[in-house]
Amino acid sequence: PMNLKTTRQLLTTFFLLILTFCPALLQAQSFGNPSGSGGTLDKVSVEVISGQETITAGSEAEFAISMDIDDGWHLNAHNPPLDYLIGVKLEMETSDRAIVSDIQYPKPLQKKFSFAEEILDVYEGTSHVLLKAKSSSNLQKGSYTLKGQFTIQACSDEVCLPPSDIELEFPFTVGEEDIPANT
Repeated sequence: PMNLKTTRQLLTTFFLLILTFCPALLQAQSFGNPSGSGGTLDKVSVEVISGQETITAGSEAEFAISMDIDDGWHLNAHNPPLDYLIGVKLEMETSDRAIVSDIQYPKPLQKKFSFAEEILDVYEGTSHVLLKAKSSSNLQKGSYTLKGQFTIQACSDEVCLPPSDIELEFPFTVGEEDIPANT
């Protein structure tokens, strides 16, 4: 039978192995603190940009989610190749005001990092996720909002910060005609 000292040594060794080789398991439990230090949102700013001033009922609203990533950091692309990586992901709430017709993730850069043997797909600098939503044809004139959850995780070549789940709003106005936004 093992004594208490041997059991404690085995548990300590096991815990250190987990910390060393599986940091994503520990990070998956922490979803970032938007206002705290050391979080993903300290390295990435996110903004929703509308493609139109007004749309007519039944037409399509277009949006871009701008991700401005600090130098030396990256986001893992949507559908990363390794299970422990957290990729950029947009999940929209169901709405009777509009139906999401398309989500386009940016074309990723392919980069090699010291922590992985594989070449990884990442976003750096400024990238945009594009969203299209077809509005309901029976909407009255007025302002409406679609909501979604945007998941991102900033990483450097050495560390990944806790991921952030950001609640985004996609405002649109139904009017007499389709009018593009002033860009």
